[in-house]
Amino acid sequence: MAREYVGSSGESKAESSVSSGGDTPDKAQPSSAEEEEAAAPPPPKKQRKQSPAKTAKPKTKTSSKTSTKPAKSGTKCSHDNCCKKALQGGNCFEHGGGYKCSEEGCSKQAKVKGNCVAHSGGNKCSHPDCTKQVRARGLCIAHGGAKLCSFKGCSKRAQSKGKCIEHGGGKKCSKRGCVKQAVSKGLCFEHGGGSKCSHEGCTKQVRANGVCFEHGGGKPCSVDGCGYQAVTKGMCYNHGRSDPCGHLGCLRVAEANGFCFEHGGARQCSVEGCTKRAHAKGVCAAHGGGIECSHRGCVKQALAKGKCFEHGGGTKCEREGCEKRAVSVGLCGEHGGTVIFHADTEDAKGWRITKALALRMGMADA
Repeated sequence: MAREYVGSSGESKAESSVSSGGDTPDKAQPSSAEEEEAAAPPPPKKQRKQSPAKTAKPKTKTSSKTSTKPAKSGTKCSHDNCCKKALQGGNCFEHGGGYKCSEEGCSKQAKVKGNCVAHSGGNKCSHPDCTKQVRARGLCIAHGGAKLCSFKGCSKRAQSKGKCIEHGGGKKCSKRGCVKQAVSKGLCFEHGGGSKCSHEGCTKQVRANGVCFEHGGGKPCSVDGCGYQAVTKGMCYNHGRSDPCGHLGCLRVAEANGFCFEHGGARQCSVEGCTKRAHAKGVCAAHGGGIECSHRGCVKQALAKGKCFEHGGGTKCEREGCEKRAVSVGLCGEHGGTVIFHADTEDAKGWRITKALALRMGMADA
């Protein structure tokens, strides 16, 4: 930089002072190393904290967890075609899951403290001589310990939402138009759900021990003279939902006032001269009571799927070549679906069953 001084003589003198680093000569200039250090920005916080060892650590943890993770209990059994609940080990009790009772010689499932219900593992049913587990109100399911359907007048067991399958509870079959309860795989028994009886040539549903009721699965109704299967409280559906008719010698179910329909226990159709039972609106099905078939122009009573038998409702008779409607045990009235047969053998003395069922069990001649 050139500076000019004016003296007393008027002459100007120019001085040039050139500094090596800047404007002022008195300030020291920084070295090249210091300049680079000042110019470089500070490293980001993430880069300082991160290290390759720390990043790799969580990966090894996750891989070790996934490899040693045990199968959860509560899902379905991993055994083929088994729809039972899985216990410890991913299988149901029959296929090796869970624990056996610690009592010597007992092969039942341990419930509480390493013992089964019969050996004080959990609470027993308060019903006399019953060793089953308590479900509700101090009773097992068979003796009334299950929650009943909340629908008025219904005594069936509640499946879900406090209602039975017929009144909106449980899970219905996924097949289009089917209103039956799903057994397994989202399907009812007729559409592929559940298991068939292991008896040769039998296509009925398994009830207990791998066989249907006719081949020894389940128990018969405890009511004297009844041969139907026990469903609730040790009785069949007809005897378990209500008391028997109060008329002497009648084995029918009491519908109202302690009597069955034939002995004055239900309302008759209000149409003059009709003696049938009233279903809805005070009249029988033939006079407009009940649900009509959903088929256009049809006024018959709906049996199943909202339709009458002619339009797809109900079930056909199992007898080959028969097109009539099945009434009981898969048969129509002509082929033994409604004929009452009184068994008189040592094994089933006094059983009141259909003739078709007696023929299948070898209790009667064709």
